[in-house]
Amino acid sequence: TLPLRGHRPQRTYVISQNVDPSEEHSEAEVEEALRLCGVWEGLREGVRTAVAEGGENLSVGERQLVNIARALLSRRKVVLIDEATASIDPLTDAKVQAVLSAHFSHCTVLTIAHRLDTLRNSHRLLVLDRGAVAEFDTPQTSSATPTPSTPNYARKPR
Repeated sequence: TLPLRGHRPQRTYVISQNVDPSEEHSEAEVEEALRLCGVWEGLREGVRTAVAEGGENLSVGERQLVNIARALLSRRKVVLIDEATASIDPLTDAKVQAVLSAHFSHCTVLTIAHRLDTLRNSHRLLVLDRGAVAEFDTPQTSSATPTPSTPNYARKPR
């Protein structure tokens, strides 16, 4: 018997189709978005680099950076980032934070995160505790923001 995956047609996409699925932008614009996100150098065939099903030929960090390139290219007024850095290494996390700080000032970015240092460049911080608002403050003055004096860099539950 063939597994279900064997019955479905397997389509290969190139990176430009992933970053610009509606093909509204030029290859130069797609390339620029990928460069700004720091993923371009790893693409051997540029915008024609094949992307395997599920992005299996890209690292988790590269997949996140490609997603951010897509958001950058779309020029939306509101961008939702849900746990974008939860499964990536600290170096890629720093890249993601730098891209968000440098290139998303034109829009509102809503970030869902459990790693509090991911939110250090945010303007406002909303802390939920069991579904209720526990705090709404700036990261600099929030009791939820980790500091070197905070045990384990995490806020203790109330």
